[in-house]
Amino acid sequence: MFKPSAYPQVYSYRRFSNIEQEKGSSIARQKMHAENIANEYGLEINQDLVMTDRGFSAFHAEHKRKGALGVFLKLVEEEKIQRGSVLIVESLDRLSREQPFKAQATMNEIIESDITIITAKDNKVYNKE
Repeated sequence: MFKPSAYPQVYSYRRFSNIEQEKGSSIARQKMHAENIANEYGLEINQDLVMTDRGFSAFHAEHKRKGALGVFLKLVEEEKIQRGSVLIVESLDRLSREQPFKAQATMNEIIESDITIITAKDNKVYNKE
């Protein structure tokens, strides 16, 4: 159960679009990437809100309408995710595979709320700076 914190937190988001991928290593791989980044930066992932979208397409934005990412975005909008928090994803395509302007809008919404996005696969940091 998610409990809003008065302090910035580190969140992990994992997604795959085809339920058949659950039989493979997609979730384990994404989890490992997030944990490696957290360790590298000396961060601790919030375990109350580890987000996983199983079988939700990022191309059709199902994960934003019906999935965990949508819940996270709503919490960001409601300012229940503290400014200064960090969102770790394996790569940007976990957040969106929509048209570039829509994908950029999602990313901007998160960053404009002073939340840093770290892509674990390539160790890129996206924030206002």
